[in-house]
Amino acid sequence: MLATAMLICSLTFAQDPQPEARPEPPPQGQRAKRAQRQRGDRPPPIELDALTQEQAWELAQVQATLPDPNVAMNQSLIVGFGSGHFYAKQPMPGFIHAGVQLVGVAVAAAGMAKKFSLPSGSNAYEEAQTLQFIGLGIAGAGRLADAYTAPFSARRTADEALAFSR
Repeated sequence: MLATAMLICSLTFAQDPQPEARPEPPPQGQRAKRAQRQRGDRPPPIELDALTQEQAWELAQVQATLPDPNVAMNQSLIVGFGSGHFYAKQPMPGFIHAGVQLVGVAVAAAGMAKKFSLPSGSNAYEEAQTLQFIGLGIAGAGRLADAYTAPFSARRTADEALAFSR
């Protein structure tokens, strides 16, 4: 008897409908779009079949101006010094990566200059060589981090451009 009552209560509460949440009206204007991006809301994907020919042409023009993530990565890997981030129109990460790589190059250059002024085999020579390798390690790690993060900068720029074009 108690089990039957518990079963009826559980079925009653399990079928209790929750009030439906009303969707927010879509925001209007550039400020609303910016606030939406800052909250992390993503706009719904564009349905290509629903576009008119003029809208499809405008979308193609916007996409043609967007930075390519592969180009950004290759540029950062080959040229370095934040160039992929600058290509992706994200200068702040570009300056950060350029600064890290420049510090590495400066430390390696200081170690190399000190190494060439000392006789080989001395303790100071070994310390200078270690300083040189530390600088090269910093520069190399900075270059790899630069190449790894450059595609994300390109995608961020593309997301922002597509969000403004809607």
